[in-house]
Amino acid sequence: HLPESSPFGRAGLSWAPCPTDWVAGEPFLGPVQRWTSLHVDLPVGPGRRADAGLPLARVTSNRIDVEALAAMDGVGRFREVLPMLMDPVSFAEAFVSGDAAGGCRVPSRGMERHRATLRSCGVASDARSRPAFAMKAFTTPKKDGRTARLVLNARPLNDAMRRPPSMDLPRLRDFIAEVERHRFAMQCDGVSYFYQFPVDASISRYFGIGMKGCDMLLNVLCMGWSWAPCIAQRASNVLVRDLGLAWVDNFLVLGGTLDEAERNVAVFRKRAQAARVEVRAEGDDALWQVRSRFVCVGVEFDLAAETQRHRLDPAWAERWVDGSGMTAVLSGRATARQFAEVFGGAVWATDILAVPRCHFAALLSFAGRLGGRMVGAAAPVWDEVVDVPPSARRELGALRKIVRENPWVVGGVPEDTGSVLWTDASSRAWAALLEAEGR
Repeated sequence: HLPESSPFGRAGLSWAPCPTDWVAGEPFLGPVQRWTSLHVDLPVGPGRRADAGLPLARVTSNRIDVEALAAMDGVGRFREVLPMLMDPVSFAEAFVSGDAAGGCRVPSRGMERHRATLRSCGVASDARSRPAFAMKAFTTPKKDGRTARLVLNARPLNDAMRRPPSMDLPRLRDFIAEVERHRFAMQCDGVSYFYQFPVDASISRYFGIGMKGCDMLLNVLCMGWSWAPCIAQRASNVLVRDLGLAWVDNFLVLGGTLDEAERNVAVFRKRAQAARVEVRAEGDDALWQVRSRFVCVGVEFDLAAETQRHRLDPAWAERWVDGSGMTAVLSGRATARQFAEVFGGAVWATDILAVPRCHFAALLSFAGRLGGRMVGAAAPVWDEVVDVPPSARRELGALRKIVRENPWVVGGVPEDTGSVLWTDASSRAWAALLEAEGR
């Protein structure tokens, strides 16, 4: 599918039949020096397994003063999406299919055991009438392995609404480059960040949780709703404007000197207090501590080095390299879930370590074929066992060695240089557009 906005659509390229002698997984466009972008269509991600046996983690009962936050928004990007939390008319206007009255009800198995926790934290309340959308809720384990977080399968609501605008999330290479232009940073994250955003009572009826006995209504920003990341990211951008960067609920306040960093931290604290945003330190750091070496959004930065540098978070790299999913994939027999999780890590690692993806053509090709097959399936089966071809395993093994070494990268993630090859391939047709020297 080639939208008009894609390079193919703009070029007006036509489709041509795939060569009959081409073997799936083999390159047929000749050698490529570097793949500068990658997009593989997968169905709704595998995520972590639902686990209703774990207790819900206690979350903050703090609520952000969204009106005060909007008043700080000099650009207006947060004010643009704020009505989706507060104005039922604007919310209803976002529906593109059917009636905003909904009518969907999908029961959640075993969620009634969490009813008291949801009530006590103010996250949800009992529905006094039938919700417009009562959707299936589930829990996923948190990093501590002892508690779980609540997620709502909001696909029925998402499918009925228009797509949200841009999140305004910085590109990874821009994020890294901006950090490495500084020498000091303070980082913190929002406590149960999505749950700090209040939802007006007139809108909460669209965020119902189908439960045995009595449905509940979410009173806070719904994890699983397509608009939620956009609202959270744009709110975060207001807090760090001209001070640093935000990655959803991760805040990074920067400074070229220690004095500048501490001044910026003081401004950030005033904004957070004015908007009643609750934050906490990352890891074992003291809150508001300014540092030159730290881990943020899965990247370790060393700003004290002669030339600022970065690499993968060593703890993440160790988990990915020695995880059970990696062992299964390298053995040649793994579930689709295990492969998807390992492959996602491979994409992340090549981004952070600036490893050219042209070295992993077989791995990328297999991922594309598997993703295409699952997208076409009526119901993707993440626990289906798949056979990973030897060529893909060899390439993954080579990347595993690089990630195990986890070398420092100096100079940021390289920008696109030289020639760019855009490709789109499927079992039916292929097309390519080569851009060289700006043409």
